[in-house]
Amino acid sequence: MNVTAAALAATLLSSVVPVVDFDGKANGKGTTVGMFTSESVAQIAETSVTTGVPPRLYFGVDGCRGEVPWERGTTTEDTCLNKDARCATQTGWREVWSVAPGADQSVEGNWRDEGVICPETHLPEDGRVPGADEIRRAFHDTDFSVPQLILDPPKNRTLVTVPVYLQLDFPDAGFEPQEIDTPDRARFYGYDVDIRPTFRSVTYDHGDGTSTGPTSDWGGEYPDGGITHKYETKGRYSLRADVTYSGEFRIDDGPWHPIPDTVTIDGTAEPMTVLTAKNRLVRR
Repeated sequence: MNVTAAALAATLLSSVVPVVDFDGKANGKGTTVGMFTSESVAQIAETSVTTGVPPRLYFGVDGCRGEVPWERGTTTEDTCLNKDARCATQTGWREVWSVAPGADQSVEGNWRDEGVICPETHLPEDGRVPGADEIRRAFHDTDFSVPQLILDPPKNRTLVTVPVYLQLDFPDAGFEPQEIDTPDRARFYGYDVDIRPTFRSVTYDHGDGTSTGPTSDWGGEYPDGGITHKYETKGRYSLRADVTYSGEFRIDDGPWHPIPDTVTIDGTAEPMTVLTAKNRLVRR
């Protein structure tokens, strides 16, 4: 074989890449057959949340019988003997195709093959999967726990120039950092979506026009707490801790994915009375 013939043969061979088809045979189509799972939906949602771009529409067709999305309802085979060992029931799988929102769904070129979905996996309803709008809205609708302060000295009374120790705390009501909220699955087209608030930072408002933060320090009691404040004049002050939450989401109990957004919740006001002390000579 001369050099030209060898090069031509190599080109022809490289243009056809055998791929294992659903029945275990090489289909020679040159495309990879993937699986469309709940994690696929989670990755789609994460991309949408990160970019702010709505996800594509995803539809399942009876690819086993030759149905195509731009001609849904038509089949080219009377029976389907193909199986996919990756599915629990092996038969009954569907092929998932996607199309951009607003695109003409009758045009073949507007569709993209997304892989195989097993019958035991939830199929998107009306082509919709959770995206940026649904995830961000659910995050902002979370009933976040309202932060509160524990102050030391106790009874919320102190003297001027004596350090007050501040400690961040969360009541039982609402969802504090790392607690999981499970919104109504109807908001996510039938998918189970969990929202988990995470702690981003806290800002301590001392009530005298000064503040500490934002910081990751939750403070603490005397003598080890890292957040303290001294008042130079007597009076009554209203202190609070404002917490900024970030968050994560997961779909169908899959891995957690970050939500690139934050919500700041103003804390409950805590009063502090600052007194002055006078020295007196006491006759004994």
